[in-house]
Amino acid sequence: MYSNPRLIYIAGVGHSGVLDMALGAHPKIIGFGEVFNFLKASPERKKQQITNSVCSCMKSGTECEFWYDAESVFNPNSSISEHYINLYKHFKSKNSENFIFLDSSKNVYSELLDLSKYFDILIIHLTRGVRSWVYSRIQARQRSAFVYAVKWFLLNKKNDIRLKSLKIKYMNVGYEEFALAPDTILKQICRFLDLEFDEKNLHPELTKSHIINGNIA
Repeated sequence: MYSNPRLIYIAGVGHSGVLDMALGAHPKIIGFGEVFNFLKASPERKKQQITNSVCSCMKSGTECEFWYDAESVFNPNSSISEHYINLYKHFKSKNSENFIFLDSSKNVYSELLDLSKYFDILIIHLTRGVRSWVYSRIQARQRSAFVYAVKWFLLNKKNDIRLKSLKIKYMNVGYEEFALAPDTILKQICRFLDLEFDEKNLHPELTKSHIINGNIA
């Protein structure tokens, strides 16, 4: 059914961390956090992020088998899409078993269309309800609820438009529904991903993902 490497992409406006970790507990999936955000950073920022981070594998960024030498794959003359594929190949070379690549970058980047020529991409559009999203922003930054409500609407509308324009298969997942009934939602997600549900998905602490600090939210 899938002729290309598989890529699971979590889109949305934040709070994808637990879902990333839960999916990364599946035997066939490894997550690498917000890959696009890492790729779009300056060379200095990339180095700083690896050097100063602790990976979700509980090793420092400079000791993690996947991230410690990730900078070596980048050619300054390459495009973001080329960097992305090279990083995937780099990670793939370090794992003898086939795995499905999981990216929780969240923004719906135009490069996804280019990447769909190399990967079989499935997108999970994770949406948090306006009230809880606005409340979390107010608690953190103490700004107007109205401003954040407008921002929530615009961000989600932009994602909807971009997702439809990409013509890449995606499913909508409610953050609150996932939080309240993780087993039900994860089973639905696994069906969408054409994977057998695994009980390990209910234990994000068992994740095999390699997510460096500042690379997930």
